[in-house]
Amino acid sequence: MLNTARAMLAEDPDRLTMDSLAERSGLGKGTVFRRFGTRAGIMSRTHIRMLLMTIQLTAALDGPLLLWLSAPEVANGGERLTRGCRP
Repeated sequence: MLNTARAMLAEDPDRLTMDSLAERSGLGKGTVFRRFGTRAGIMSRTHIRMLLMTIQLTAALDGPLLLWLSAPEVANGGERLTRGCRP
């Protein structure tokens, strides 16, 4: 779902909605709502995932940074950083 959201943001951020993400992902709308809560939840989770990917790519083999990236707070694309955060 995050990869689909990222692709939709790259195409046209204004068209990324809960309904459009559900349809394009082939999932039910309820699944998207349970996972993200709001459109802002989609945006924040997608941006955290993109930031983490960028850090991993640019920090190639830097020991302390890789240890930080493996911390539970950032595992699963930052899920624990945004869980329960619904603006």
